[in-house]
Amino acid sequence: MHNKNELYEKVPRLGWFDDDLPEEITPSTAAVLMDTGRRIELQTPWLITADEKYDQIENWFMSSEGFDEQASDEPDSHPLPAEILFNDEVGSILLHGFENAMVDSE
Repeated sequence: MHNKNELYEKVPRLGWFDDDLPEEITPSTAAVLMDTGRRIELQTPWLITADEKYDQIENWFMSSEGFDEQASDEPDSHPLPAEILFNDEVGSILLHGFENAMVDSE
């Protein structure tokens, strides 16, 4: 069992991701972080809901082309942050330099 705060290839880590926006704009969100051997992936489970507190995160990850540029022009919209902090029981990992890729689980 790995217990250092390192990201090991093909070993998923379950935790939460946070950014520098206030909690009411982007609340902490469950996520899996994994090094696939080709890239680092941050995956979030998602249930489309009427709960407006997740609208910003949905804008970042649920567009068919990744980040929804049109929605980013809305007054309350924020661009995908330059950095996201992933936290789990092992520790924290700062992620930066994102490329958004939509993965269809069906």
